[in-house]
Amino acid sequence: MSDAPILQYYAGSDDAFAEIYSQWWRRLVHFLMTLGAPWHLAEELAQEALYRIVRTRVKGSRYEPAMGTFDGWILMVARNLWMDHLRRKSRRPREETVHHEDAVDGAFLADAAQPARQEADLLARETSRRLRELLTQLPPEQREALILHDFEGLSYREAAAILDIPQGTVVSRRELGLSKLRASWSEGEVRERVAL
Repeated sequence: MSDAPILQYYAGSDDAFAEIYSQWWRRLVHFLMTLGAPWHLAEELAQEALYRIVRTRVKGSRYEPAMGTFDGWILMVARNLWMDHLRRKSRRPREETVHHEDAVDGAFLADAAQPARQEADLLARETSRRLRELLTQLPPEQREALILHDFEGLSYREAAAILDIPQGTVVSRRELGLSKLRASWSEGEVRERVAL
């Protein structure tokens, strides 16, 4: 996404915020779920990240083009909200969560009109679930570097700025995480074949 909508919003265009919201809502929710947030919490944190844009229109630490891309800035805001949540959660007793997949299973099964599409959707959802599960098994540092670069499409420089670490560290964490992810994926395929 270009920086134009955010700059137009800061200049007073409310329509520009609607464009930002429509382009970023799902992406932020997906990004946060990939980091490990359950669906309902990912929605809350995405909402808060977008609300920060509204608050910074008047005052505060707002996006400036000299800081890098808007993509990098809003993902950094979302990641920081997730990290703040984890810090707060570590001080409280654990609470149970409901995952998005559990909530949509009933609706998915109710739509029996298109079996071929259902099968493809089921396969895609299972692949996505498996990938998210394997990502959560990576150390957080490797997972974040991998997600920012490979899933969000940020450059190593942008990922380094978000994580506040050297660019070379992002590269090595990403490579190590990718190697572990590939090994885990292959191991899972072998287990599935043996189970058949």
